[in-house]
Amino acid sequence: VLLSATLLSAPSALLAPGRRPHASPPRATATAAAPGATRRRPLHPSTDVASDGHLPVGDGHEVYYQVRGKDDTKPTALFLHGGPGAGCYPNHARFFDPKKWRVVLLDQRGCGRSTYPASPLDANDTPRLVDDLEVLRERIIGDAAWDCVLGGSWGVTLALAYAQRRPGAVRSLILRGVCLMRPLEINWLFAPDGGAASLVPKGYAAFARHVEKDAAAGPRGVLDAYYARFRGAEKERDAAARAWMTWEASASSAARRGGVATFAAGNWSFAPSPEFLEREALRGEGKLQDIFARRGRGYSAETSRGG
Repeated sequence: VLLSATLLSAPSALLAPGRRPHASPPRATATAAAPGATRRRPLHPSTDVASDGHLPVGDGHEVYYQVRGKDDTKPTALFLHGGPGAGCYPNHARFFDPKKWRVVLLDQRGCGRSTYPASPLDANDTPRLVDDLEVLRERIIGDAAWDCVLGGSWGVTLALAYAQRRPGAVRSLILRGVCLMRPLEINWLFAPDGGAASLVPKGYAAFARHVEKDAAAGPRGVLDAYYARFRGAEKERDAAARAWMTWEASASSAARRGGVATFAAGNWSFAPSPEFLEREALRGEGKLQDIFARRGRGYSAETSRGG
């Protein structure tokens, strides 16, 4: 989603990075996609890390950042990861053409290689994260504005919060996998009667079972129980984080119709989810029913096994 508004530059800043916006950007308008803009394309080539480091931002937190691309005359883009808590990876810089862009990756408070006080959740909220982006901007580009801020999922919420609070710091936004952290979105993913639970019931049952002794009734009971675990001892926190990530992978896998990622023995593995296997079995059975109907024969499980 490309946005053009009073606080943002025209989308031409993305299509032609060398151009600068007029003093008074146009009012918000819907921007038609260029021909072929929705065609699936591979990521751009990887670039080396030009600089990186830990930046003190207060409250005992130091956020880790990377700058990819050495040419500081190129437009500078900031990538905001999702989660909250996912952290950044080298591939995130590959959304941008290294011939045209310099890219900054940031592990937000408590994430990735960023360091924190006793708990990653201490002094960790949206206003502070917005302040951290300003500290990072001053470190990387001084008084200049980010030429582009790209946010995905939770990163969308943070990007919008940042642009609203610091409109002069952001020339353009790209928002992907839009998530605004509204109650209906949170309930859809984490409530027992939410949409994700109905799509992946076995995955959600495993997710809820991890905290069933502590979870209260209601749409936020499971979510609140996980929050309590995340504030607990390291071993308890780690086990809850693994269960949480398994659920998120399971829920997102349902959308991809693929499978579920699980973490065990220090490694991630991927396998078809039970729901996916059941769905494929039913699809196969339905196709067999159609074939037997066209041939004028009755179909049953015994028929299929007997050939």
